[in-house]
Amino acid sequence: MSPDQTTLYHLQLGFFPAYLSAYSIAYSTLPGVALVTKLVNQATSGGSEIAVSGDGTRVYSGSSAEDEFAVFNAALVQQTSLAAAVFPVSVTTSWNGLVAGGADKGYDPDNIWIYDSQGNLLEQALSNPSGQNSLTTRSLRFSADGTRLANLSDAAGLEIRATPLPPP
Repeated sequence: MSPDQTTLYHLQLGFFPAYLSAYSIAYSTLPGVALVTKLVNQATSGGSEIAVSGDGTRVYSGSSAEDEFAVFNAALVQQTSLAAAVFPVSVTTSWNGLVAGGADKGYDPDNIWIYDSQGNLLEQALSNPSGQNSLTTRSLRFSADGTRLANLSDAAGLEIRATPLPPP
């Protein structure tokens, strides 16, 4: 959902290619009534989650075929991508412009990437200190104050871990 609550973004899973869609929402003065209109339907190479930037200008999606996080503008035209690794499974944004993405990478050294609002890599992190980077799908979330990133790993049973973040 866009920050102004007028655009709903949807990622259709289970098909290849997956489809990222945007819908316009016009609210009525009648209780419980809204007009929903499809704006665009964009093919993407996969992914399991989407996230909208705090200012509503960018939509992020994990793209499993390209091993990246695709960055779209609000009209769902791909603008660029953020580097990742195999099997991106989670992406999230914070009100302060930070973007985090994670991949289910097995035993590689890092599987979480934290970017600023311009797409610059600020930090790489490990989802599980045991070295078994089994990040679960849709499991990254920023704290409300934007200073920590929580993730859920299932390498050695379910484990929740918080990573301190650099300032944006």
